Amino acid sequence: MPVGDDAALLREAQTAWRAGDHAAAAAALAVVLTAQDPYTAPASWALVEAALLWTRLYLRGDDAPLAAVAWCGYAQDAAVKLGGLRHPIVLRAARLLAAVHTVRGEHADAYDSHSTVVAALSSTDLDGACRAGALADLAAHAAGRCTEAIAHLTAVWQAWQPCHDTADPAGLFYVYRLTAMLAACGRHDEARQRFRDAIPALPPAHTPQRFAERAEARLVLEQTCRGHDLVCRRQVGARYRRRPAPTGAVRAVTCAELLP
Repeated sequence: MPVGDDAALLREAQTAWRAGDHAAAAAALAVVLTAQDPYTAPASWALVEAALLWTRLYLRGDDAPLAAVAWCGYAQDAAVKLGGLRHPIVLRAARLLAAVHTVRGEHADAYDSHSTVVAALSSTDLDGACRAGALADLAAHAAGRCTEAIAHLTAVWQAWQPCHDTADPAGLFYVYRLTAMLAACGRHDEARQRFRDAIPALPPAHTPQRFAERAEARLVLEQTCRGHDLVCRRQVGARYRRRPAPTGAVRAVTCAELLP
């Protein structure tokens, strides 16, 4: 299909997407993408954008098709060829690919995608690179590399603190994730101590903003804890020494205890 036709169909899909007509967007994108193989398609910006939009259409909160991995991977690789590693679309594709891998439970691959973002931002946006690194650590933790992930994010958090005010709300991003990883590994005392680091940056008690932050922290905790005992070496080893309490009950209590 000529490049001009791809661009026209892409514009049609984008218009439908913005109007909320996802079926029409999917139909237009199908015409572009079914004529191509994501593993051999030539690099073009129109195809890159079509692949990214198609991935967004089919990325759901709890799953994504294998084709989303292929097309989003194509978009990332093609964008690197066309614009270089630090092009904004490379970052967009890498972040989206990490999200696809995460919902599919492919945490090692999600780690690699987040690491691509870290590499792209490391020399131009240190705060952005640190945030991407925290997400990479979260993915490594979900893959069972708990000790490594916790140690690395702890080091990032300790390096971040001297450069920022203790009341800077940006620090909550790191504290929530570090607390969640510690709690998921059953290191509850450490998790409670770490969460105390967040108190100066929290909004005043009994305000809507404080409730919103509490909800965000709870969500991160629950997502990180869910099913982690199946891959956590610390907890898997404990199964041979004693019978653990039911996972759901332990996690619910832990989240309530951690959040002020």
